[in-house]
Amino acid sequence: MPLVAGLDPGPIPGSVKYLTPQSKPLTSGDYSTVRHPDDTMLKLLLMLSSVANVAGGLVLIATWATMWQRVPVIVLLIGAALVIQGGYTVLFLNGALDSWGDLAVGALFAGECLAACVGALGLVAGIIHNFTHADMEMAPVLAGLLMVGQAGLALVYLFERGEIIPGKIN
Repeated sequence: MPLVAGLDPGPIPGSVKYLTPQSKPLTSGDYSTVRHPDDTMLKLLLMLSSVANVAGGLVLIATWATMWQRVPVIVLLIGAALVIQGGYTVLFLNGALDSWGDLAVGALFAGECLAACVGALGLVAGIIHNFTHADMEMAPVLAGLLMVGQAGLALVYLFERGEIIPGKIN
């Protein structure tokens, strides 16, 4: 009996075991059958995060450039790091670095691992600073959050696409 009047789905074949190709189990160490899943949403989020990093970095650079007498040089360096991290990821996602081959993937992986560590430390340091001082500086907290957020998304993107396979040495 159909669930909705007039819409009969017909018989369901008894030999169907898997609904999607991604639900097939992989045997240990068999990565030859890994397919690139539909990663449109993850790629869009990573692209948005990368553009936010570039914008945040440009704001920090502009802040230092307009008030260099009162703003420490670390603001310029953090801004440059955000621009480089976001810009490289945008180039990678758009395929501009495809001619580099595995070097582009390795550089993205190494850079994002480093950015995750630096961003997490910056985030923790900013939070600790805000707890111990009354000035409530939010720029270091936001910069650390931008850095670690994009790094996390980029690493998930690389693992999801099978570009980096844990435990396998090429």
